[in-house]
Amino acid sequence: MSPAHIGAPHRSRRQAALLDGTHGAPTWTGTGHAEAPRRPRPPAPPLTQPDVMEGFFVRAMKGVGNNLLLNHQLVFTQVPVPTFGGEPQRKAHSTYSFGAILVPGSTPGGQTMARCDVDDQLNVTLRGALELSPWAQLKANLQLAQAPRGQDPSMYEVAVQAQREAWNAKASVASGSVFQANALRQVTRALALGGEVFYVGGEQDMGGYTVTGRLTHADHTVTANWSSMGALGLTWLRKYGDKVSLWSSLDVVRTPNRSESVCQAGYDASFRMARVRGSLDSNGVVKLCLEERITPGTTLTLSAEIDHAHQSHKFGLGVASDPMSG
Repeated sequence: MSPAHIGAPHRSRRQAALLDGTHGAPTWTGTGHAEAPRRPRPPAPPLTQPDVMEGFFVRAMKGVGNNLLLNHQLVFTQVPVPTFGGEPQRKAHSTYSFGAILVPGSTPGGQTMARCDVDDQLNVTLRGALELSPWAQLKANLQLAQAPRGQDPSMYEVAVQAQREAWNAKASVASGSVFQANALRQVTRALALGGEVFYVGGEQDMGGYTVTGRLTHADHTVTANWSSMGALGLTWLRKYGDKVSLWSSLDVVRTPNRSESVCQAGYDASFRMARVRGSLDSNGVVKLCLEERITPGTTLTLSAEIDHAHQSHKFGLGVASDPMSG
């Protein structure tokens, strides 16, 4: 659960983006949906589906000095446990984690960030960004984690990103021999076209591509993308001022092994002290998420999900505290 704007700490835009791993990222999203560059038309917000969790969580963050943040997290939830020949069973699970985030700050050449979390294992994340030019940037992301002998959960990604007024592009290489490149071009003020290619080496040895388009007119935004893996996605977004958005999407997957389609519709309403999101899909799954700032720096989150087809439900309650957000 990560409220998009309620209770956001008063940090610089570059520091906040670096903490989330989005600093310098192009406006292409990993789901195949594309966003137009910042100019000549500001991009519309992506579809914001409700974040639903099961159980209870408490998160607290405190600043120590200008560059060090300490965070605590306590979670009580249920996790699925696989069973042989049957549906996964849900088992109660609880964790506590303590972490420290070091943001040395911005320099004329870029930024760095280090994060360490401890629950039952030690996880370390290092991120860095180096500006090659006013419109190009080199990014590196390294994640280290403890694991049983013979396993290596460590991950890395190195990417070069470029963004100009009418186009943006990204090329990256990641652990697991994953190579990816994408680009998006603003053809007219209303139309943007782009594409993405990827290759996964090793045992999988597979590759593919995606083509996408985006059309914006007044308060309406329509996107379409098609993947060589047999997936088609269509989305529609309508904004009513700066407070309310309605959206719908259609995802179709057709391969030799399966054929599936899901249609969704939802809304996103933002107010001065709260944000409400909800959705309904063709499988009979209803989701709702409420985020309310009850005091300066403290956010209360309520979420629920009802799956009529499988006769199951989820309910979540959480409290997040960040004194710097008041």
